[in-house]
Amino acid sequence: EELVRGAEAHFDICSAIHQHVARMVKDSLSVIRARAEIGQPVQVRILGVDPDGDLIQWREQEESTLDPTAGPPGWMADLSRRGLDLWTAELAGINGVEIRVTNDRSLYSNAVFRFDDRMITYPYTKASRTLDLPFALLARADVGGIFDSLTGHIDRMWETGVPYEPPATTT
Repeated sequence: EELVRGAEAHFDICSAIHQHVARMVKDSLSVIRARAEIGQPVQVRILGVDPDGDLIQWREQEESTLDPTAGPPGWMADLSRRGLDLWTAELAGINGVEIRVTNDRSLYSNAVFRFDDRMITYPYTKASRTLDLPFALLARADVGGIFDSLTGHIDRMWETGVPYEPPATTT
């Protein structure tokens, strides 16, 4: 939450979004809403995996190979959709907030959470469950370094995305 509170211009999430990630930052997103309400908005870009696409099915197969008890068919798509829906509900109507999804496999190369000039990143590694991945906290030290490279990754991935539309609810 401290990183979100400190973000003045940008808060980007570029990750194969799952419900556990959404829950981790849910309280932080209420900070985004509160800042927008007092006239201090932050640009928020959330890019996740398309829960209806081939990429999520591929990753589910990868993780199910590591842990056959991980869940029934479609479990990752369900987690992804619930995470996206949670963020969509939490951030509905806030100016400057966009949520997109993609089927670009590069999404599974590196997850990046950017807060202005600081970020959390973790690489996806073959034969590792998402919850077991190592992560690093980075601060921008100079122009053209790893921070700028990962920011470029976010920007290129963002271009592959399409707006996320939550499923229509029936009454």
